[in-house]
Amino acid sequence: SILDISPTILHMYGCPVEKDMDGRVVIDIFNETWSDAHSIQYVDTYSLDIEKGSGSESEKDEVMKRLKSLGYMD
Repeated sequence: SILDISPTILHMYGCPVEKDMDGRVVIDIFNETWSDAHSIQYVDTYSLDIEKGSGSESEKDEVMKRLKSLGYMD
C-alpha cells in the first residue's frame, strides 16, 4: 500500500517508526542479512504539543522560531 512508503523509508534510514503511523514497514524488500542486523525501532510520537507543555523550553522555542520563519505565526 502507498501507506507503507513512509514507515519503510524511516526504517531504511535507521529512524524509528511512529507506533500509530498508518502503514507498516515492508520488511520483505530487505535481504535477510540486513533485516537481521536492523530491527524495526518504534517511537510513541514525533509530535511536540506546545500547548500541553510537552518538550523542553528550548525545544518549544525552536518550534516557535520555525513556525514564525515559515509564516505560520506572527
